[in-house]
Amino acid sequence: MRTNAHLQQLISRWSAEELKLFTEFFLRECSVVVLVVRDLESAFQMFDSQNTRGRALFPTDLLKTYHLRELSWTDPSHESMLATVRSWEAVPPEEINHVIAGVLFPIKQWLANCSLPRKGFTSDHVDLFKGIREGVAGGP
Repeated sequence: MRTNAHLQQLISRWSAEELKLFTEFFLRECSVVVLVVRDLESAFQMFDSQNTRGRALFPTDLLKTYHLRELSWTDPSHESMLATVRSWEAVPPEEINHVIAGVLFPIKQWLANCSLPRKGFTSDHVDLFKGIREGVAGGP
């Protein structure tokens, strides 16, 4: 479901009082900032730098942005990027995180003869799953 449709559906369930309270809160307490970034590389850098604010992302979300950025170098078509995003977004983040953090990360640690960190898979370990950049010896 698109974000706008989801928000409209959510708000349509609110009572008049809830809508009034939300509107007052939003107008008094919130700010909306629109950032326009002209190129994809800058957009990914902005995403990475803003990740430390607000709700923490799954480390797999960081992997997603990395792989989308890499895809943009090899297949920069808008349609290809959109199809890739849709495929990734069709899988709940918890499932992707489980596969990487709960299955693949422990296997990689075991193969490297390393114990699992106390906090498990975190954004500090994202580099383990970045892969090898096409045409570059030694990877990313």
